Amino acid sequence: MNILKEIIVLVVIAITFGKFSFLFELGPYTPDLIFVYILLRSLNIDNIYISTLMGFLGGLIFDILGGFPPGLSSISYSLTGFIAVIFARNRENFTKREIFKLSISLLSFHYILRYLDIIVNADIFESFFRNIIPLILYTSLMQIIITYFLPFEKKRKML
Repeated sequence: MNILKEIIVLVVIAITFGKFSFLFELGPYTPDLIFVYILLRSLNIDNIYISTLMGFLGGLIFDILGGFPPGLSSISYSLTGFIAVIFARNRENFTKREIFKLSISLLSFHYILRYLDIIVNADIFESFFRNIIPLILYTSLMQIIITYFLPFEKKRKML
């Protein structure tokens, strides 16, 4: 039953974020709150299958609502959930700094995968400095704000 609850919460967050993402826009940049949710929930869930499924469904909904080619965000979010669970399994307690480092590396992979067509067809440095780096910084800032205001549980629960 907990699996169904997690998936329903993810679907509600993805649809809500898809419809109201303009509230979080800062110029042309919108933070990826679905990524933040999948990362923080996967660190607390000790089940690779659930976090990978959450990532896949969240990415599929994000692609459909955002007009991106279906599949790229699903792969990226699935890997985010998978790597976050492996990261959490190898540590009893982890600090917010470690979570931030993990988030930066996974966000880099996520945005490079999403903007791969722009990187291939345009100038690489312009793509990085115009699209990828500002999105990574803005999403990381939103993650810091979320983890500051919402207490982060250091103990994981089994589903």
